[in-house]
Formats: sequence, structure tokens, C-alpha cells
Amino acid sequence: MKFLVKTHGRSGLIHPVYIEADSADIAKADLTDIGLEVDDEDISQIIEGVSDRRNSESIKPTGIKRYKKVPVIVEAIDWVNTPLDILFEFVGDKAGIEVRDDDTAVMIINTKEGDMTADEGDYIIKGVEGEIYPCKPGIFKKTYEALCHEDPK
Repeated sequence: MKFLVKTHGRSGLIHPVYIEADSADIAKADLTDIGLEVDDEDISQIIEGVSDRRNSESIKPTGIKRYKKVPVIVEAIDWVNTPLDILFEFVGDKAGIEVRDDDTAVMIINTKEGDMTADEGDYIIKGVEGEIYPCKPGIFKKTYEALCHEDPK
């Protein structure tokens, strides 16, 4: 039989564990043997299959799912290789340049999540809803590919 058990790790976090055992008591003993705490109340929250639920509340035997990002087209510029007039036309009033004490420049971008900082060399992306956000070059190159070399306008 397969069980889903809520266990308590050393950090105090609750960890869901899937385990196969002949009974709930054996499942508890097996998990206890490897150093995980299983309280009696958690045993009542074990789910055997899908039909035998013992006070399971909101625990469901689901696993991690994989998702593929929906392909969307975004506009982006490379901060270092873009003239400032084009850069400011691209970001509008959503960003500004700040020069730090060590004479490095950063771009402060106002987003829905708060201000984000872009360093020289980062890409600046305009998302599908017109939002502006920075992206490190390594992540950008792994996530995006150029459609063409023409101006999108």
C-alpha cells in the first residue's frame, strides 16, 4: 500500500513523504527509523490510495508537476550596447539611472513588486503587459532567442 505521511524534520518544517508499507504502523516505524518524526495525529492524516482517507483534511496524493513556459514574444535591449536616448525611450518613466559612490551606474526599475536594480550588461525586458524588468545576461541567453534583427516597430 502507498501512504502519504506528514513528517516533521529537524528544522521544524513539515515534509510530505510517500512511502510503501504493509500498514500505517509499519510506515510510521520506517520513517521514525530514518530520523523523521511522525506524530499520532499525522498517522490519522495518512492517505491509502484514493478511496481510504482517514481524516485527511486537505492532504492529497499529488506529486510535483513539470510545466513548460508558454512561448511569448517580448522586446528587450542590452543596456551596455544601447544608446541612452533609445534606452530611455524604451523604459519610459518606469526607470532611471543612479550613479553609485564607486562610479558604477545602475538602473532602478519600478515594477509592481517594487524597485528592481539592473547592472550594466543586464538585459531590460518589456513584458507582455508592458512591464519593464531586468534580466541577467546568462539567464537571458538561456531563456530567450532573437526572432530577427529588425526594429519591432
